[in-house]
Amino acid sequence: MPKTIYSRFTYLGIITSFFFVLLAIAQSFHYSFFAWNTFLAFLPLAFILGALELQRRNKNSLLVYFLIFLWFAFFPNSAYLITDMIHIRPSNNWNVPYWFDVMYFMNVAIIGIFTAFESLKLFLDNYVAEKWKLAASVFIWFISCVGIYIGREWRFNSWDILALPFQLHQQEIELRDVVPFLTVWPLSLALWFWLWSGKNEATKNPEINSGQK
Repeated sequence: MPKTIYSRFTYLGIITSFFFVLLAIAQSFHYSFFAWNTFLAFLPLAFILGALELQRRNKNSLLVYFLIFLWFAFFPNSAYLITDMIHIRPSNNWNVPYWFDVMYFMNVAIIGIFTAFESLKLFLDNYVAEKWKLAASVFIWFISCVGIYIGREWRFNSWDILALPFQLHQQEIELRDVVPFLTVWPLSLALWFWLWSGKNEATKNPEINSGQK
């Protein structure tokens, strides 16, 4: 994989390192689940990078398609970190100030958003035709938000994907809770993603701002 691709992830490394510094400062077992959730958030990025690396080595095997499938199945885990902000409480017994909690959870959400953005951009740039990128991204965000809802409200994991169809009848759907995940969430994430993508392209290609001569 070209070094230029890896260099784009420097900021993710810095934010994630800061996250673990805050985790050490908190010294609370109540925060430990974030380490696992953060690990899951990085898996889609690892899967898509693995698929691209195999292709770079001219190994268009079934493993490439399997890694892309894993990327799609685990993709909701990245933006899922946003929902961990539900754990913010005005008062707690965790021996840390409330505003520490706010900034800590914001760091967690930012990690989730940017890992999702990076892996989706790699997928779109390498596997989707230019004219289909917008539609594909909206569709992926919509499916991802359905997955986030299932994970947060029903407590399913990505590896439960095969068992999910057989357990749907056991679940109760609260319309008030599911509607935001099917409307505001995918539209907001798609908008943020395209604003972020546009900024990245403008930074990478200065002529976008100055106009080609």
